[in-house]
Amino acid sequence: MKENPDIEVEYVQLSWSNGFDKIVTSIAANNAPDVVELGNTWVANFASQDAILKMDDYASKVKDKYFGWDSVEYNGHYWALPWLLGTRALFLI
Repeated sequence: MKENPDIEVEYVQLSWSNGFDKIVTSIAANNAPDVVELGNTWVANFASQDAILKMDDYASKVKDKYFGWDSVEYNGHYWALPWLLGTRALFLI
């Protein structure tokens, strides 16, 4: 903030139970966030509506530094950056 006093950042924490609806509502109200974390299962939905920007140019510059690109690809374009990948497992005892 000290270096960029003219930029205001409002941090809004969303939950998986209401986050999708809040993002959709903000887009419909023409008040979409500038930056948003999407679950990878949501990327194709927003990409199909052109509600998020293609990241192809940026992805081409950093693609060799990350993995998981298939989770943010839709219709041959990259719509996000993969940054959190995890393994889910079910343990039966």
